[in-house]
Amino acid sequence: MATSGGAIQKKQWGAVKRAANATQEDAPAPRLQREASRVSFDDAKAIQLMDFDVAKLEIGPELKEGRIGDRFMEVKYGGNLLMLCFGKFPEYRYWPFKADVARNKAGEALGNTMSGVLELTGPEYDKFRSIEQFVVDALKPRAEELMFHTLKKDKAGKPVPPYTEQTFELGDFNSQVKAAVVGPNKNYPANLRIGVQNEAVGADGKPRSMPKIWLCRLKPCGKKISVKKPGTIHDLERNCAIYASVRLVRGIYFGNTGWGMRYTLHEAYIFTNMAKNSQSSIDTGDVAEVPDSEDEREAAAKEKEVKLEVTVQDHDYGALDTFDDGTGGNGVAK
Repeated sequence: MATSGGAIQKKQWGAVKRAANATQEDAPAPRLQREASRVSFDDAKAIQLMDFDVAKLEIGPELKEGRIGDRFMEVKYGGNLLMLCFGKFPEYRYWPFKADVARNKAGEALGNTMSGVLELTGPEYDKFRSIEQFVVDALKPRAEELMFHTLKKDKAGKPVPPYTEQTFELGDFNSQVKAAVVGPNKNYPANLRIGVQNEAVGADGKPRSMPKIWLCRLKPCGKKISVKKPGTIHDLERNCAIYASVRLVRGIYFGNTGWGMRYTLHEAYIFTNMAKNSQSSIDTGDVAEVPDSEDEREAAAKEKEVKLEVTVQDHDYGALDTFDDGTGGNGVAK
């Protein structure tokens, strides 16, 4: 709980209420991080979302000061930074909107932070929500302590009622996933909101970790890709097909706009031949399409050179005036 001086009293975790999800009823409480050891992104491996094990989730016991007036708790997964991927490579997902900053109705930029959306399958959406629910249930007993520093008045200037376990979950938690919508006017799959780092150097002068982007083509067999080439965040176009890994930003944040867990793009393979708008209206499923490779183009060029050489050698040079070089006077060896 908050003290009169505004400091957070350090406390050990008590009993954690279990998630309603039957698959997680017996899951242990998240482990506390005892050491503030720094872990680099290079040490972390992306975990497939469907293989995520809540027993490996570690939530730091302390609230730390953020750079924008918020606070956060560090989170690790099995001792490393939390990174997720979706499906087994190269099972791609669609990126329905071009990566961009938030804009108003007039198209004017609202800040300089870029983001995008990654489509999810139904089971992936359910899994992601179950992880979020697990975190909510684990932190409910500390609701007032974790949110005490937020504004005590709403936008209309009215006092905000005391935080309760119910408002902590329903009114304050900012989920990053949206459920699928199926209807006559709207029809889109579940999706995950992802940040996209677009500044190599931050306002504080410190370098930022930019996402790694790779461009390649997915072969018809689905088990091979062309040699990857470096891309940029500007290749994250509308309806492109990507296989992505994301990482948790800092941990669990708490601020005036609520609390939650934000993810940012860490690495992405963009399959340039599988974008939605590049799909043909003609069914070519029974025919193998093999794109030209550099080796095939070089072989074709050499074959053309050989044919030209044979044509030149077989030409009749008898009518040409040539010098006598011992070949019969026509310049062609006998």
